[in-house]
Amino acid sequence: NTVELFVEDWTLEFLIRLNGEDMLGEEHQLAGFQTDPPEGQQGMRIWLEGDEVRDTLGLSIHSGGSKQAVEPIDVKLEVGVWTWVTIVGTSESIMVYRDGAMLNEQLGFPFDPAVPLATIIIGANSYGERARTFNGSFALVRVHDMALSEAEVLGNMGGGGGAAVEPDSKL
Repeated sequence: NTVELFVEDWTLEFLIRLNGEDMLGEEHQLAGFQTDPPEGQQGMRIWLEGDEVRDTLGLSIHSGGSKQAVEPIDVKLEVGVWTWVTIVGTSESIMVYRDGAMLNEQLGFPFDPAVPLATIIIGANSYGERARTFNGSFALVRVHDMALSEAEVLGNMGGGGGAAVEPDSKL
């Protein structure tokens, strides 16, 4: 089944762990959402980047029919450590949170709410890019069709900068 999301503002949040430094392909595709076909009108993708060790998250935005330039989101992952990442996007800004603390804010890009996002990516990208899978684990993934406030970001983490449960050996 295809799920269609009609968004203008959006939030993507996930609780993840990097399992190892080994590359499974040229890059680790982590998560995102996009139109169908994949190189369509709008969407966003997150992947791991870096020189020798791929441990820092990057972001790609497709808006207005083309890939838009964004700044690195600078979320560094540690092997074996659960990390809560939230990215909030509007036409004005993209805000990036790691474990409840805002890391950076940059200019946003408009999404057309009449154009459906039909593909949600978790752990890999499209079929033709399955070699780019993420070498890690997901405990939670949420896609919202609205921009969450900072209070909502913290509330979703259990209210205070951590998961509602200790994830070690429980997720």
